[in-house]
Amino acid sequence: MGFDQQLNVCPDVWLKIFSYLKLRDISRFRLVCKLWNQLIIDHVLKPRKQLIICLIHYSINNFFRKEHISDCYYVSNYRQLMPSMEHHQELLQSLKVFNFLIGNWFLEIPFQRLHSITFVDCTFTECFTGITLQLKDLTKLEIMKCEISDEHIKIIANNLSQLEHLNVSFNNNLSGANFGTLPITIRSLNISYCMHLNDFKLCYSFQELLTKGAKLEAIRLKPYPAFANTNCLPNTSFFVLTTLKHLRILKLNCMADINMIHGSVPEIVEVEHLTIFGRRSSNESAPMLLAGRPNDGDQFIRWLFSVPFPNLRYLNLVSFSPHYTTDESILYCLRSCPNLVRLKLNNLPFLTSKSLDFIAELTELRYLKFCNIDLSDQIVIRILKQCHELQHLIIQFADHGTVKPYNLTEAIIHECIYLCDKFPDRQLKVVISKSLLPTDKLFTIPKNLKLEISRSRFLIRKHAIYVDEPIQ
Repeated sequence: MGFDQQLNVCPDVWLKIFSYLKLRDISRFRLVCKLWNQLIIDHVLKPRKQLIICLIHYSINNFFRKEHISDCYYVSNYRQLMPSMEHHQELLQSLKVFNFLIGNWFLEIPFQRLHSITFVDCTFTECFTGITLQLKDLTKLEIMKCEISDEHIKIIANNLSQLEHLNVSFNNNLSGANFGTLPITIRSLNISYCMHLNDFKLCYSFQELLTKGAKLEAIRLKPYPAFANTNCLPNTSFFVLTTLKHLRILKLNCMADINMIHGSVPEIVEVEHLTIFGRRSSNESAPMLLAGRPNDGDQFIRWLFSVPFPNLRYLNLVSFSPHYTTDESILYCLRSCPNLVRLKLNNLPFLTSKSLDFIAELTELRYLKFCNIDLSDQIVIRILKQCHELQHLIIQFADHGTVKPYNLTEAIIHECIYLCDKFPDRQLKVVISKSLLPTDKLFTIPKNLKLEISRSRFLIRKHAIYVDEPIQ
């Protein structure tokens, strides 16, 4: 077939072929002929609602998972980018920019429907005010690792009156002084890993937002681990826990100043998504988080969960040390959250069968992840049997953790196969990673069971069950 005849193929066929191409390769195919150029512009470029632009050789995997990155423009400078950007103006709603010098060239792009923009590792020239004026309809703004200051927050507050979500994590020049000037529409605020946040300025900003009538629903507040031993941000954490009643999502460290909690009651009973980072002792192998006195973690957990959390659906407990927290406190925590749907327990090696057995009573669980937890076959099998809604079970062990993964046997696999054969309508995915799980048999895997066992010392390559990718 000659080339002229190929061009007469139905346009739908060409569009199907183009759908398999990476966005960065599309520009070369536009040069083939007028037909391809017009098809790509009308059916590939213009309909896009999300776009990622990035300088060559800059990795974006630290900020987004691979499955969340649909495509990306990799260019060596903004001049290569401009000819293609004109085709994205009409429908583009989300833009992510990595490692660029953001100057006047950005003002030349007339975004019409842009509602979300992300800047990562970018440098802003003096045109920052002009950029915010151009993007006055933004509802979501993320500026990470860009060294912005309190003055930038003030500019954002003055020009983005409809802003609902703000992420300024990894910016070490922020003190927290101007967050109170943010518009009343603000719902979500991420200020994690900002090294020089001032506790009292941040509390005053939250109080100012509360006075204006803002209803913060999500706060992510996690100090740098290197500064955690200075009792960083105890007042802010206390203020958030006892004042912001509208919170739905909260991520913070375990409080270091336990004396503050006496006589107070946590008010975040409406929270639906809660992540708490614990403390680690300085003599442990894992990175140190918040240092404190023995049993401080127990007091904090028992105070925080002294009221029930009927709406809590997602709980993530990370890196609690046996020097400050006991198994009884974790059990106390779980009993206050009877309606959990997703539970993650990460690096809690001190947990015993008392708290782990209670997980089987959380009958609404659909997602369960253990990382560096001392487990046994009996505990895992009981959870599989009693948590009928469970769809994802993930078990991981750290490379140099204190927990030795010797206790798990192939009985877990047998139980998974038995349950999926008995209940064919149940969909179950089980991932066991970095374990010492042995087997010398080839199993028949039911269609409703996806089983992945990877990085096992006893991994036998000839068996179909042992592959690095999930079995379909």
